[in-house]
Amino acid sequence: YWQIYLDELLHWAGQGDFRSSKACPDCLSHSSLEPGLPLYHCEECMVPDLTCSSCCVRRHRSHPFHHIEVWQENCFVHISLKSLGFRIQLNHSGTFCENPIPTHNSMLIIHTNGIHEVNLYYCGCS
Repeated sequence: YWQIYLDELLHWAGQGDFRSSKACPDCLSHSSLEPGLPLYHCEECMVPDLTCSSCCVRRHRSHPFHHIEVWQENCFVHISLKSLGFRIQLNHSGTFCENPIPTHNSMLIIHTNGIHEVNLYYCGCS
């Protein structure tokens, strides 16, 4: 059984079943007109699929300190949610503000899984 286990481990350490996918499964499930390329994977979410950058950011609105990887050429490389455009919106209970005020573009957050650089936005609503 060790060979089956090793094959499966190597299968999921790469692109898995998404090697030939040209469209993000999240985009397709939301009937997006222009689905993105499925290149992004979260190391901490227990979901084996790959998504595009915008769906990855959307999935992590409630998990801003997860570690993300992007498929580049033949392996995964660490990338920050910040570099994908993720921002933490304060005073809106997880939703987006229609009038966000940028505060810190390089706020460092110390979390149990490491140090994260994030963008913070305050609410600009009246």
